[in-house]
Amino acid sequence: MKIVPAFQGLPLAAVALATRSSAPYKDISIDTETNPKVNFAGYSTYAWSGQTAVLRDPNAEWTAPDLDIGAELTHIVNRELRARNMTEVVDMPDVHVMLAVGVDMQSLDVVVDPDSKIERWEEVPKGAVMVILADPETHQVMWYGTAEGDIDQSRSVSEGRARLDHAIRKMFKKLP
Repeated sequence: MKIVPAFQGLPLAAVALATRSSAPYKDISIDTETNPKVNFAGYSTYAWSGQTAVLRDPNAEWTAPDLDIGAELTHIVNRELRARNMTEVVDMPDVHVMLAVGVDMQSLDVVVDPDSKIERWEEVPKGAVMVILADPETHQVMWYGTAEGDIDQSRSVSEGRARLDHAIRKMFKKLP
């Protein structure tokens, strides 16, 4: 596993929200990586260590939704960690939790023209989230999950909330 210092050189392409599945989530992909030397059975506490956001939008096309994405993601991650019998603490945590969110309004993707069936490049705005669990003493990454998906600003707040929930739940299902 490649150990990455907290968010150093965090490429949006690597972080972006991709598992091709059911309709409202078919564009969302999930990837996780676990440090094989870590035994998660001994960890029972966590603390939030950092959050970052990256916005690539040179044409100012993105508008913030009526949803506090940071607060929503924090809530969902807290829920998932608590479901694994972990408790949030202020001092001396077993695990540090970090969160990164990225938006790339000029992301290029291959799309198929429905009439000609010919593939072409097209701008498809992407959003991404990365959750990192790291050792508080060594700062080494123990586990991380990424989710990438298309941004469609016509989605409702409830659809956005459901997509975030789906991505994080699916991501944490892969946590040992």
